[in-house]
Order: sequence, then C-alpha cells, then structure tokens
Amino acid sequence: MFVATEVKLHSPVPWAFYQGPASLVGASQYQHVSAWLSSNRSDPFLALRAAGEQNQVRVVAYFDGNKFRALPASFPVPLGLKPGWYELLGTVGSQGLAWSSVRPFP
Repeated sequence: MFVATEVKLHSPVPWAFYQGPASLVGASQYQHVSAWLSSNRSDPFLALRAAGEQNQVRVVAYFDGNKFRALPASFPVPLGLKPGWYELLGTVGSQGLAWSSVRPFP
C-alpha cells in the first residue's frame, strides 16, 4: 500500500507511478508491473518490478493542464481536470484504457 500526505518534487522532475499491464508502459518482457516513470523516453523507468496479475490500472501523476507528466501520450485525459496531482484507477478493455475513478492526490 502506498500512502502519502504530501508530494514535493525535488529530483527527478517529472515522475509518475504506474501499476498494471506492462505493455501499456513499454515493459513487454513482463506481464504486469509496478513502475516509477520519468519523462526521459530513452530511459523511462526510475524503478520497475514485476507485479502479480492485475486487471486494474493504478496511476499517480501530475496533470499540467494539457497532459499527464511522465505517462505515455496514449493514456487518456479525463475532461475537466485542473493542473495538479491525481490518482487514477481504470481498466483495459477492447476500447483501450478507461478510467473508472479520478481523484486529487493525496
């Protein structure tokens, strides 16, 4: 379980936490992962570990008003978000990634 009461960026900037199917973040050698992502596309993983099978996707990321920092561009952005940190829960289906819960983080 990950619990935070405050988030401050020191280094690296930016980052995101991801848990779910590995294929969505380009870690095809695994089936499911928990990963800390950076915006460096040549080396996107700050930390990566294999995870047990999960049907749910969990993300903690900063929304800058246009996109989520450090997440793949293919991740959908829910309508009406203001800049800030969010925790998103979703599933991957035939239509791709769909968010079922979006809430401010922490």
